[in-house]
Amino acid sequence: MIPIIVNNIELIMNNAQKKLLKSHAHHIKNTVSLGNSGITQNFIKEVENTINSHELIKIKILGETKSIREQLANEISTKTNSEFIQLIGNQATFFKLNPDKNKFNF
Repeated sequence: MIPIIVNNIELIMNNAQKKLLKSHAHHIKNTVSLGNSGITQNFIKEVENTINSHELIKIKILGETKSIREQLANEISTKTNSEFIQLIGNQATFFKLNPDKNKFNF
């Protein structure tokens, strides 16, 4: 299970919820791309703004190997206080609950 922190309250995401997010992510396009300049402050701000608006986003991550892309995805997750859901190829999916929108009723 994946913990989600919202307003200093830890929520636990179960496998069914994670599966739901994966199915919704299948239909969305990459909203942000991580290029050669890496994880900069501006990149983090862009991700935070996008994920606060949409809750579920995909980021295109350029990296030579899957382990490098996973490391970058975990770093993005930590710095944006979001959940890294999955990595398929160079597309990473992230989720951050927005209590005002709560599109997925979590």
